Amino acid sequence: IHALSLAARFCDRLVLLNGGVVIAEGTPAEVLTPENIETAFGVRAVVSSDPGSGALSLSVMDPGAPAIGVGAGTRVHVVCGGGTGARLMYRLSEAGFTVTAGPLGNGDTDRAAADSLGVEYVPVQAFGGLDDASHQEHLRLIKECDIAILSDVAFGTGNVRSLEALAEAPRTALATLDPFAGRDFTDGEATRLFERLSPVAAWSELEALVTGLPGVAHGQQENN
Repeated sequence: IHALSLAARFCDRLVLLNGGVVIAEGTPAEVLTPENIETAFGVRAVVSSDPGSGALSLSVMDPGAPAIGVGAGTRVHVVCGGGTGARLMYRLSEAGFTVTAGPLGNGDTDRAAADSLGVEYVPVQAFGGLDDASHQEHLRLIKECDIAILSDVAFGTGNVRSLEALAEAPRTALATLDPFAGRDFTDGEATRLFERLSPVAAWSELEALVTGLPGVAHGQQENN
């Protein structure tokens, strides 16, 4: 799988084989889908993309991983998009959390990851904005969670309502310590909504988030 990530980074086109039979051929994004990887290798994988470079990376789900772990009994809602949430959803699911996600457009690697993991999310059209029905569905998922996590997703006019919905979460946390302003493409509206949030925790490392999340989700500690 590591070799596939390298191939995705350095090759323009890939051919995926299984027993000498061509499974898929095309660009890395066309070939390295969770479905194709499962067909070729018999494993479930999460495909994510770096929001800066766009490079694909793959994480394989351990088929022997226990269903119950540190996250058992904790419901986590992830607001993400653009490939910023795939690894997060994968690790949370692997650790036993019940995971849901916000609006995800078709073609988004986060949506493909959610489908692969069986994560409930709000399906929307790519770049189509969030209508009232989708917004209400997002609010439902947020109100049902123990804690909502905001990834380092960028915000434009199409997804800024996700920040409005976040204000309804019982608790919020951040999956990045990077300044928010660099991800605001709404002339300041997203920043104003973000500043109204009161996150109880923020992490720069994924593993620290996974181990620390149960405590903050249930009000046992804060990590600011």
